[in-house]
Amino acid sequence: LDTLDLHHHFLSEAMEERVRSALEPHGVHVDLSERNEPWDNRGAEGRYTAVSE
Repeated sequence: LDTLDLHHHFLSEAMEERVRSALEPHGVHVDLSERNEPWDNRGAEGRYTAVSE
């Protein structure tokens, strides 16, 4: 695995750091750009999948 593209995500800052610290020391580039927050104060219902199966 060379690159993991997780851009446009809903991960917390703490989870971003966990992902980076687990993968980047092994040479995996992690794209965690475009962090988003749920909209309309709807919690998990205010999230959507940009790409799925």
